[in-house]
Amino acid sequence: MKSQILLVILFSVFLIVSSRVREVYLSEPVESGLKYNQYQYWFTGQLLDHFNPLDNRTFSQRYWVVPDYYDPATGPVFMYICGEYTCPGVNPSRLYPVMVAQQKKALIVVLEHRYYGKSLPLGNASLATENLNPYLTRRGQTI
Repeated sequence: MKSQILLVILFSVFLIVSSRVREVYLSEPVESGLKYNQYQYWFTGQLLDHFNPLDNRTFSQRYWVVPDYYDPATGPVFMYICGEYTCPGVNPSRLYPVMVAQQKKALIVVLEHRYYGKSLPLGNASLATENLNPYLTRRGQTI
């Protein structure tokens, strides 16, 4: 269990360190009264094909970090993966992850699904039929 926690923390730190900040989104207070900051980053070394060791092509995948409630000494890291839509980070209409992060003193990392939003592995050619099958539907390469 400790090794799994360490792996998640190391992965999150790797994402933050290996990327560059593009934009900062400051949420508006919503009915729940929660206010949070989310920082948009790009992971620039995401593998296009996770199952072919000879294919070293990469693309940039968008993600956000919400550090507002995080306690590095005791807090967990929550990975929230957006569905098949353009990811806005933590959506103000879906604040459950923020509520739990506040309670558990957690860091939230929100990942945009490849082939959606701005995380297009092959740029404008990403949605061509010949590029969907090998990298979107096969063996769980969707994220």
